[in-house]
Amino acid sequence: MILLLALLAFADAPLREEPGPDWRDKETRNAAQVQVIDTMINSGLTTEALTAVTAIRAKEGSSPALDLVGARALHANGMLEESELQLEKLVRRHPRNGGAWALLGLVRSDRQDVEGATKALTNAVRINPENPAWLNNLGYLYFSTGDLERAGLMLRRALRVDPASERTRNNLAFVLAAQDKDSDALELFRSTGDEADARYNLGVACERRGDVAAALNQYQAALSQRQHAAATAAIQRLTQGSR
Repeated sequence: MILLLALLAFADAPLREEPGPDWRDKETRNAAQVQVIDTMINSGLTTEALTAVTAIRAKEGSSPALDLVGARALHANGMLEESELQLEKLVRRHPRNGGAWALLGLVRSDRQDVEGATKALTNAVRINPENPAWLNNLGYLYFSTGDLERAGLMLRRALRVDPASERTRNNLAFVLAAQDKDSDALELFRSTGDEADARYNLGVACERRGDVAAALNQYQAALSQRQHAAATAAIQRLTQGSR
């Protein structure tokens, strides 16, 4: 509530005589409002974020940045159809808005529209081919459809931009394991966790490709490192299923 009141106060702030931002300048004020709404969403205040967007629109009208953060608030509240519709309107008006295309890809993915998600994220990457998060998300979508070559290409591009990203390294490791490159996959898994977690993740990857024997070996290797509840549960599931 304090954040929402602060947002609304931006619209009524008096002209400042001392150096500092002039909240009467709509562009400056809008950027600040969007930043606060982003903070709300990141903090889990998703309902409050939606309320703030509605209040600002009613007072000052909309803008591409406000529409984008509003769609993000809708997405965070599970209002996927509403978010998708708003984003589709936004990209029609502003087809070079990479952030809108990228979020549209995530929303469509959550709606199980993999083809539509891939098209949207492809547009985002064309607009900004150096955004590691968008490259990672597009790579993961290719992986989910079994297009391992494109998946690996996108994920490697993402790592060239952001080599520290554990999420991207983990995703690429799953791609490599799906291509039976277990040694390379294990090295990447090791770079994102301890040996037990690395072995468990490789077990999951082996199981996904249908190699139950290799999966069991990796789950056992995880348990040889330390107690690992997920590995234990996986072994029980696989061995009970084989009886």
